[in-house]
Amino acid sequence: MRRRKKMPQSVFPKRFLWLVLVYLTAVNAHGDPCTNSTAPHRVEVEFTTKIVKNEYIVAFDGYYRASTRENYLKAALNGSRLSNWRIVSRSNPASDFPSDFDVIILEEYEPFEGLPVD
Repeated sequence: MRRRKKMPQSVFPKRFLWLVLVYLTAVNAHGDPCTNSTAPHRVEVEFTTKIVKNEYIVAFDGYYRASTRENYLKAALNGSRLSNWRIVSRSNPASDFPSDFDVIILEEYEPFEGLPVD
């Protein structure tokens, strides 16, 4: 039967190593106190606005796919005196999902006269 070799005793007591391990775990969990700042930051945003001529937002009473919204707009506008209108296409990831609005461009039949709201 073979005997196991005894490992040499550590120079440091086990309690000291345990304290070092706890300290290193605490430092890693909380990060460097110099870089973990909770001071408030100030963000400045600049923007401009303008009125876009002949563009209107049409809100629906529910969320519908693009083809359904287009059919509703055709039914509402084709019976009017407007012959030149179009839906502004949206090219973003959300455009694949149902929506409750569309943006349309209207070429009004008389200057400065809008459509009646029902």
